[in-house]
Amino acid sequence: MKKYQFSTQTAISAEHLYNGISDIGNWPKWDNELKTTSFNGPLVAGTRFTIKPKDGPLVAMELIEASAPLRFINLAHLPLAKIRSSHFFTPQSDGTTKIEMSIEVFGLLEFLWDRLIARKLAQEAAEHTQAFLDYVAARQA
Repeated sequence: MKKYQFSTQTAISAEHLYNGISDIGNWPKWDNELKTTSFNGPLVAGTRFTIKPKDGPLVAMELIEASAPLRFINLAHLPLAKIRSSHFFTPQSDGTTKIEMSIEVFGLLEFLWDRLIARKLAQEAAEHTQAFLDYVAARQA
């Protein structure tokens, strides 16, 4: 298994961050790599949904954990591999929220999906997180 991690802190509350990440239908508003998402189920483990990257095929996804306001974990089902994306929002004593994100690739074709997707996600984690923070901040205003 290949794993990448990124963390940062923000003044935005864990509740607002969780509300943003769990609004799957609006992911394309802050994730410029996505064309569409399709989510029609409850926010519970096992719920399936799809994402359509701008430059790729439809991807089957699954919610692994949606524990408001602290954890949001999903799994991409790829041919002979999976990519797990985990987001943790931890309130800090100074009033900020620590954001921890991890990307894990595993399965028979882990090396291929690492090269095609996971490395790029890891390299763009700071930029991607900032776009998410901007989106959440705008929703609060």
